[in-house]
Amino acid sequence: MTKVRAYVDGFNVYHALENVGDPRLKWLNYNTLFKSLIRDGEELVAIHLFTAVWKFETKKQKRHQNFLAAQEAYGVKVHLGEFAKPKKWCARHERYCSFREEKQTDVGIAVQMLSDASSGEKQRMILVTADSDQIPAVRALRKMDHISLTLAYPPKRKSEARELGDLIPDRLELKPQRLLTCMLPRTVFVNEQKVATMPAIYRDKA
Repeated sequence: MTKVRAYVDGFNVYHALENVGDPRLKWLNYNTLFKSLIRDGEELVAIHLFTAVWKFETKKQKRHQNFLAAQEAYGVKVHLGEFAKPKKWCARHERYCSFREEKQTDVGIAVQMLSDASSGEKQRMILVTADSDQIPAVRALRKMDHISLTLAYPPKRKSEARELGDLIPDRLELKPQRLLTCMLPRTVFVNEQKVATMPAIYRDKA
């Protein structure tokens, strides 16, 4: 059996789903999604989700933590980065302003993929992002005969994913129709204990 591992750029997916405008999609079950992408002779062995908890608004922070608890209940390995507030020139205010930026995700994905590839075993890696920052890692992985790559880019991100797509011929768009078939249950239980609940604001299509 060929082992399959998936690597998700959480915020890249989140912002794409925001643009789609259907809040139900945010309650996505990554375990179900990747099982739907498994082919004959393959076995899904790991799902890695890279993100950072937004700590500047309590409600958003709680929703995110709730979502991550639901993912972990389904066997997803969550990798947490941090938010930084670098000062950059702001044309609108004509001065340097503090911006909030997610840190460590891009490097984290690259390091995890290259680390997994170092085992030498035959495997397929599914990369979920449209971010061109992963190009150096993808170029390195393409040189390894035991690694095959699939690019699964978020909805309506084809143009942003073009550079990665040029390097990864095996690619597909994660369209909303597919994602709607891969939703978490409204209430997630582990050993009969409730660990997460779908937020009310996610329950109805806008």
